[in-house]
Amino acid sequence: MATEASRTVCNRDCPDACGLIATVEDGRLVKLGGDPDHPVTKGFICYRTSLYPETQNSPRASRAR
Repeated sequence: MATEASRTVCNRDCPDACGLIATVEDGRLVKLGGDPDHPVTKGFICYRTSLYPETQNSPRASRAR
């Protein structure tokens, strides 16, 4: 199982452009966390964004594809 963590930013239209750490296992997003090195948000991410991996990987989402 290959696991990779990458820095990225949130795609929501908020003024902060939150910095994120995305954890991917075998090509699948499994976790999003705040980037503590982001100069504005300092590790914070909103509730909606924190639930994105769960929503993305839910059985309901896979039926829509």
